[in-house]
Parts: sequence; C-alpha cells; structure tokens
Amino acid sequence: MPELPDVEIFTRYFNKTSLSQTITSVEVFRTRILRCSSFKALRERLDGSRFVSAERYGKYLFARIGKDGYLVFHFGMTGSLCYFRGKEIPRSTRFMIDFVHDARLAFVDPRVFGKVDFTESVQDYVKEKRLGPDAMNVGLATFKSIIQASGRPIKAELMDQKRIAGIGNIYSDEILFQSGVAPTDRSNKLDDGQLADIYRNMKKVLKAAIAKHADPDALPKKYYLLPHRGKEEECPRGCGHIKRIKVSGRTAYYCPACQK
Repeated sequence: MPELPDVEIFTRYFNKTSLSQTITSVEVFRTRILRCSSFKALRERLDGSRFVSAERYGKYLFARIGKDGYLVFHFGMTGSLCYFRGKEIPRSTRFMIDFVHDARLAFVDPRVFGKVDFTESVQDYVKEKRLGPDAMNVGLATFKSIIQASGRPIKAELMDQKRIAGIGNIYSDEILFQSGVAPTDRSNKLDDGQLADIYRNMKKVLKAAIAKHADPDALPKKYYLLPHRGKEEECPRGCGHIKRIKVSGRTAYYCPACQK
C-alpha cells in the first residue's frame, strides 16, 4: 500500500512530467474511484487548463489547476501514476488526463481502492478528512502530545491518519524497529526518551525510503528491518528471528530481542 515515501515519489514524478501542458480531455474508466460530486463539473474545470504544481500531504497528492483548485489523488492499496505518449493505455488505468502533443497521465489502480477528488483548498480538505499533522512536518512537541494522549498500541497510533498523516503498515514496523520499541507497547506508557527516539527515527526512515525511491528492499540490509520483513527471517542485527503478530487487526513484524 502506498505510504508517504511512495506518494512523495509520485508527487515528484507528477511535477517532472505533467506541469504546464494544456489538458485536452479527461476520461474515467471506473466511476467508483471518483469522490467529487460531479465528473462533468470536474471535466469542465480541467479541459483547457494546466497544472502549475503538485504537493503532498500525508498519503494524498494535490495537483493545482491554475488558480482553480486542486485535483486530489489518493492511491489506496495499489494506485500509481504513469505518464506516457501514444495510444497504448496502461493496464488497469482507471482515470486518464490527455494533454496536447499526444501526452497522457494515467491513474493506474488494479484493485480500485484509490480515489480521485477535487478541492478548492488543501487546508480545507485536510480539515474535512480530519487528517493529523504530516509525518515529515510535525514538530517534536506536537508529536509527543498526540502520541501520549492515547492508550492504544504504538503501531496503531502511528498508522492512524487522524493522528499522524502518512505512515502505514510497512514503515511503522521500520520506525519501531529502529527505535527499539515493541509494536504492542501502549502509547501513553512510553517515556520522553522513547518518544524522542520514535520521532527522530520516523523522520530518518521516511527520508531514507524517499532516497531509495520508496523501495523498501533497497534499504541497507545490514541496518534495516524491511529487507528482512518476513516471518522467521533473521534480524539484521543478528539478534534472532523476526516474529509476526497482529496489532489492532494489522500484521506487524518485529524482533522480540531488539524490541523488548
């Protein structure tokens, strides 16, 4: 499932490929991905317009349409973007934007859990969805106050988009491994030192993942859990085997020796 590093890469890809080109048409192939009230109104906004920038908040990509609001992408479990030329439409394309000079941007989503929406304001959309602070931009004091207010397992707290926006199942495991904290530890039982470690490693892990183009297996195998994220895989620190458990209904991988 795309998490913050993936969406950051998609945003950079969008900015590199899809800005300052006149939109000639918009097509939707699976209407269930649309969250805006009217596809006709969305198409009228986009036709003849140009994207001027794109930004990320949590797991959402906001593409600015001139001065006329933002096209919003949420990538669900399997969504991605593909910029291409020609008539060969990528398989599992659910939404497509045609530009001049035979260029196209496809929203590809095999499992159709993604969303395409429209908003006049990023801030209003974040408020409407009740998203917490973005994981890359939240300050330490705010982070501590959010986490300490909950008695849930820390893994569930990190993954709750209404608490901290951007972290999902995969990177929460890595953040907690780097911090030496078990995924089942109660958030309100963690001390200031542990919370500071989680905060620091959250930033470190997300930056490292972005640098590796959001490929978890490309992270250094000697130091990171994710290339070994599987039941009975060896801990990268040589402390034993990785274990798999359920935390708040989600699968968690961790090292019992390193994360007591």
